[in-house]
Amino acid sequence: MTKNIVSKKLVLTNPMDQFLTGAQRVTGLRDGCIFNSKFGADKIAKFKRDGKIPEIWVSLLADCAGGSDVLKRFYTDLAQYQKDMKVVSLAVENSKGSKNNRTKRIPVDQVHIVLGAIKIHAGLRSDVEIAGALEVEVADISYMRKGKTRIEKAQLRAIIKAYRIQEKVFEKWL
Repeated sequence: MTKNIVSKKLVLTNPMDQFLTGAQRVTGLRDGCIFNSKFGADKIAKFKRDGKIPEIWVSLLADCAGGSDVLKRFYTDLAQYQKDMKVVSLAVENSKGSKNNRTKRIPVDQVHIVLGAIKIHAGLRSDVEIAGALEVEVADISYMRKGKTRIEKAQLRAIIKAYRIQEKVFEKWL
C-alpha cells in the first residue's frame, strides 16, 4: 500500500493585485487599457504602494453588483496578508545570518573592553564567573577576547539587571 504525500506551501499573494483583479471582473472592464484609463494608472500605482482605496473607486464599485463583496474581501485579505508578512519578517530577523541579528551584538573589536567592564563593575573575579553570568561556556570567553565570538546585547542587559550595574557604564553598546 502506497501513500501519496502532498506538500503544503504557504503562498502569500498580494491583496492589492487580488483587489484589482476583482474590480476588473466586477466592473466588466476586462481589457487592461480600458481599466487603467477608467481607474487611472497613477492611482493604481499609488494604490499598490500604500494599499489605500481612493474614494472614486469605492463609488464606482458601489454602483456595480458584487462591488461591496470585493471591498470586504480586500480588507480581510489585507489584514491576513499584513499578519502573515509580520510572521515572515520575524522569522527573517531571528535567523543567524540575518543582517538585523548583527546589529544586536557588540562589535568584535570592543568585546574585550566590555568583558573587562563586566569584570570590574559586577565584581566577578574569573572567567568562570563571567561565563556563568553570560550563560556561556568558559572556552567561549577566550574566544570572545580573541574576537571569534561576540556578546549579544540581550546578554549584556541581563547582566546589568542581575548585578544592578548603572546603564551609563554600558550605554555605548546598548
